[in-house]
Amino acid sequence: RFLDLQLKLYSQEPADRTAALYGATVLQMAQAPLGLWHLHGSMQILSDQLVDAMQRDGGVLKLQKRVTRLERQATGWIVEAKDVKGSTSSFEAGDVICSLPPQCLLDLMPRDLPDGYRNRLQNLPEPSGALVLYGVLPRDVLPEGCPGHLQHSWRSNSSLFLSISRDGDGRAPLGQATL
Repeated sequence: RFLDLQLKLYSQEPADRTAALYGATVLQMAQAPLGLWHLHGSMQILSDQLVDAMQRDGGVLKLQKRVTRLERQATGWIVEAKDVKGSTSSFEAGDVICSLPPQCLLDLMPRDLPDGYRNRLQNLPEPSGALVLYGVLPRDVLPEGCPGHLQHSWRSNSSLFLSISRDGDGRAPLGQATL
């Protein structure tokens, strides 16, 4: 149970569905001398750097759009998307990076998937994942000596993992904490 909960934090899978070498690497991440650590300035710093690099190299970032269809063309891709108001638009792209669970490709690319890959996707279990919430609170509402990471589990194999910033780690202004 302990291994399942630790592995689900990183691989999104329990021990029996995590590759041994990957699982060993993941479990080592929480060990001394570094333990769990965070980027100074939070993940926003990494996101900003990725956007800067993409734009520097000619990429275009489209926000608040949900991709509804991917179609392979001889020169690249057609990407259809819907915005938050329900309006649809179409974009051309030389390359597409998809970070969705692979099972989503069955709906996004109904005609372009090779049969062998389609069969493999159809036999995958439902994707699992995490619901992530970012929040901020005054540091003085936390108990004294509050650890930086807390985890709670239930019998249903669900868990709650909390990461609480330290004063001065760049993830929240002084006197506040990110949760």
